[in-house]
Amino acid sequence: MSPSGEDIICWDVIARALMHPVKLQIIEELAQADRPLSPSELHANRQSDQADLTLQAVNYHAESLAKVGVTEVVDTDTPNLGTPAKTFYQLASGART
Repeated sequence: MSPSGEDIICWDVIARALMHPVKLQIIEELAQADRPLSPSELHANRQSDQADLTLQAVNYHAESLAKVGVTEVVDTDTPNLGTPAKTFYQLASGART
């Protein structure tokens, strides 16, 4: 804050500039979804926009958003033995207006 008590830093602008674009896309997609989504669903939705984006990258960013409380894990589907578990995320209640 400045000596006059006004905020001299625009945190919204700084936060957007520092946040990875894939994280922003995940947040926007979860905000618009009517149900929790898995990284594979998020990846499929982004595939046409970013052909070089891997499922592993989407999974990494989804996990990191959950670690800081922006998203939350709501379900983990463990299919058959040998098949990886599928984790479903939603936007955390504290991240919604």
